[in-house]
Amino acid sequence: ATQKLEELKESGTQQIQGLLSTKTSLESNLTAEVEKEKALEEKNLELQKALEEANAKVDTLAKEKAEAEAKAKEEAEKLAKEAEEKAKAQAKAEQLAKEKAEAQRLEDEKRLAEELKKAEQIAAAKEAKKELEKAFSLTQVAFRTGSADLTEESKKRLNEAVSIMKKYEGYSYKIQGHTDNRGKESFNKMLSTKRAKAVKDYLISQGVDKTILTHEGFGSEQPIADNNTKAGREQNRRVVFEIIQ
Repeated sequence: ATQKLEELKESGTQQIQGLLSTKTSLESNLTAEVEKEKALEEKNLELQKALEEANAKVDTLAKEKAEAEAKAKEEAEKLAKEAEEKAKAQAKAEQLAKEKAEAQRLEDEKRLAEELKKAEQIAAAKEAKKELEKAFSLTQVAFRTGSADLTEESKKRLNEAVSIMKKYEGYSYKIQGHTDNRGKESFNKMLSTKRAKAVKDYLISQGVDKTILTHEGFGSEQPIADNNTKAGREQNRRVVFEIIQ
């Protein structure tokens, strides 16, 4: 019985030792699992943190991208607007240049037309003056001796001058009376004035505008020939027309 008891005791001790060994092994395994789980949790936290940082970075990049796109769009719109304004300015400049060129062309045409008209007027004025001078040179107004009365022949010659004077507008005339040197100069001055006035009055009576006529007497102050001869005195007794344009 004692031997049996010892065997049972030894067998129990072995079982207890086996159980203790198993417990130790299980506890060791549990500790390892706990450490492993702890390591996994830490890793998971690290990954979670990395994910959050990545998400934040993605958000930042998305925000920066949106801002860049908005800025690019704004810049594009600005450039488009500038291009449009530049195009409008260019079109306006071209229009202004066209209008300026057209205005210059019209001005040149107007200037050429005015120059041509002026040249024509000058030519016409020269021709008119030439014809008037010719008409007056042939007039040769004569008076009775010591009188301011026009002779019929003088009236006929003045009538020819009237038709030429009416033909050309824009002129005025100064009628100048002259005598030879016989007699007193005071009388000659008065007589030459009367003769010039007589010619003016006759021209007015024939329809010449009185506002374009003036008269003046010079007596014998301005001879054109020798008063010592009959022919010279006849030349000095004259009425002269001065044409004023």
